[in-house]
Amino acid sequence: PAALALLAGCEATRFEQAPLAADASCDRALLGHWQSRDVPGSSERTELRVSADCQLTVTEHGSSGARTTDPVRLHTARLDGMAHAWVDAAWAHAHFVDGGPQLEPGEVYVLQYRFQDGVLEILRPDSALAAKLVRAGRLQGQVEETDFEVFVRIAAGSGRKALQQPGLFIAEDYFFERAEQAPQ
Repeated sequence: PAALALLAGCEATRFEQAPLAADASCDRALLGHWQSRDVPGSSERTELRVSADCQLTVTEHGSSGARTTDPVRLHTARLDGMAHAWVDAAWAHAHFVDGGPQLEPGEVYVLQYRFQDGVLEILRPDSALAAKLVRAGRLQGQVEETDFEVFVRIAAGSGRKALQQPGLFIAEDYFFERAEQAPQ
């Protein structure tokens, strides 16, 4: 499912700590119930629910039924006109990420998001590009890579700089439409 497939699978980029100071309240435009756009030929879909107190719950619907996460605090902030959201890495690993380096307290997964015509698009970090930037010394961090996996940890001192790297966040058809009206 699209869920946080953004975080799952064979690659993931996480940040040693939140790269920005979070807004006092998450972006109100995210509040409510969102459903992933239908993918032709797939019965899988994902629902995102963001409560008024910024708690994110994800439900994945697939061939084996529905699976819902426990709630997690969703943090948001903007940098250079771009909207970013992040969640605790331990929560993400419990639900979506297999493998990767040992988790440390305070680590987060960061996504970029944008709205167009009422549709929410989520962009994930390009872990191959993040690894390249770390190896080249343009960002501080660590890379763990095998023939089939790439895991990147961006060091605390490079978080903000990472968010400003052209092309770090990539679009991969993670679109969500509002399933019901957002709370006021």
